[in-house]
Amino acid sequence: MQVILLKNVEQLGKAGEVVEVANGFGRNYLIPQGFAEILTQKGKKQVEIRKQLAEKWAARDLEHAHKLAETIEGKSFDVKAKAGARGKLYGAVTTIAIADALSQATGAKVDKRRISVAEAIRMLGSYEATIKIHPEVTANFKVNVTPGEGSKMDTE
Repeated sequence: MQVILLKNVEQLGKAGEVVEVANGFGRNYLIPQGFAEILTQKGKKQVEIRKQLAEKWAARDLEHAHKLAETIEGKSFDVKAKAGARGKLYGAVTTIAIADALSQATGAKVDKRRISVAEAIRMLGSYEATIKIHPEVTANFKVNVTPGEGSKMDTE
């Protein structure tokens, strides 16, 4: 039996795909649970339309990712952190703080899980970081950690 998946089903396929399943699995599980519907002529046309829309959205997302990468690539972004004597931070600069700095600078929403830093940021200074904007697009940038409000820097 051929069915159109309405939702992603683990080890079977993604939403919008046409898959071949056993009759019992389709009739007793997939269709009643709302995971799939039987493939019909009308359904075949809908699958083609969904594929075309998905391709357009994927191309648009890739274009947006390239534009964002151009604005981030090679630039440096400042993050203020509370520091103690000799530039040691109270805690560490997290990817949340970096994502906030990127969001403020670019105006785009940045996901903290897509940012990676080679080493933990526990001192003032400049650090290399990478963001994976899209599966095909990454950008490298610098994070400058500067003393923030309430820092107790040595003035010697």
